[in-house]
Amino acid sequence: PKAARSIEAALGTESDVDELVREAHARGIRILFDLVPNHVHSEHPYFTERSEDTAFNGTDGTCVCGSAACPWDTNIQTCWFAPYLPDNNGRRDDIARREAADATWWLERFGIDGLRIDAVPMMTRALTRRIVWGARNRLEHPGHPLFFLGETFTGPGGYADLKYQLGPQGLSSQFHFPLMWALRYSIANESVGLDEIDRVLAESAEAFRGSGAVLGTMIGNHDVTRFASESAGTAGGDGWTPAPDPVDPEVFEKQAFALGLVFTLPGAPVVYYGDEVALAGARDPDSRRVFPAELDALQQRTRERTERLGRLRKCSVALRRGEYTALTSTPEQLVFTRETPESRAIVIAQRSGATNPPLTIPPGNYRDALTGLPFGAEEGKLPAPAGSWTLLVLLPSDDPCILP
Repeated sequence: PKAARSIEAALGTESDVDELVREAHARGIRILFDLVPNHVHSEHPYFTERSEDTAFNGTDGTCVCGSAACPWDTNIQTCWFAPYLPDNNGRRDDIARREAADATWWLERFGIDGLRIDAVPMMTRALTRRIVWGARNRLEHPGHPLFFLGETFTGPGGYADLKYQLGPQGLSSQFHFPLMWALRYSIANESVGLDEIDRVLAESAEAFRGSGAVLGTMIGNHDVTRFASESAGTAGGDGWTPAPDPVDPEVFEKQAFALGLVFTLPGAPVVYYGDEVALAGARDPDSRRVFPAELDALQQRTRERTERLGRLRKCSVALRRGEYTALTSTPEQLVFTRETPESRAIVIAQRSGATNPPLTIPPGNYRDALTGLPFGAEEGKLPAPAGSWTLLVLLPSDDPCILP
């Protein structure tokens, strides 16, 4: 955007946004706007009308992130994303106040429920907390809690970087990149076993203990190749040559399997647009390709499966808030419970259709919440499923959340 408090004309009007928020709230949907306080466009008035050059980290765009002159590891909080994206100097009090005021304006003007804050590690923690505190101080009350979700890109094991921004004075949540990598490696690439997912969850529970945060679970975002293209083995390239659309049914089976785990594992499910239909994509910018106007049969089936997962998650308190306990954790199987004092869900995820031993689960009579099929385990034993990429969500036979 080239202005701090106006909507790009190509996207619509303020009235359009008012209607979107109103209709979403009427359906019980909360809205987060995407906030980018780290940088502006070179034609933005904040840059072109600056009174002092020190309002930005440089003024000529020569320090571009990841270049030979400005490596990420030493310049992450001062480099420019691109030569046309000046980097705000959030260390200055006046700049921090301005960014916080702009953020609060958007929240207040449109009555939205929180923000996704972009490029968190490229700013000081003080700036992020100033933005969060300013909004909470002015707008938050028991009937209107605000939610602040941070994008702190990390590799596997980046727990410390995520936790650093959390807490009562900081972000409400972060995207769970370590879990994203575990899901991609164990399902799309099959380079590790499903037990890697359980290992990452155990490490996460310890790393984030006491933060009070519920992290966002996902299988991809705009900064990585598309999950479906990873599954198909076609994610290579420079990002300017589109990855081919997948046609192998197994690619869609993997996609549904991975999304099933996103909706049943601990955390807040996040579906990057297009993942619900197994949209293809190499790295950025191909990972941001336009959503297809028409869906083929495999895409439509994947979308319908995702819709069912969403309805199930919304209904089941166990899946939303239940304690996670792994019952089986092997390279080919991950079986776990999500349990509250009043409810229980048992999730069976099986990667390979090879012969697997019977599963030990809590005794009872169950039905798969997604298909309605019955499963009896009166003595706590259940034969392993026969197929590959199988995901079952077993609920007690009389559970009202079993989908028709």
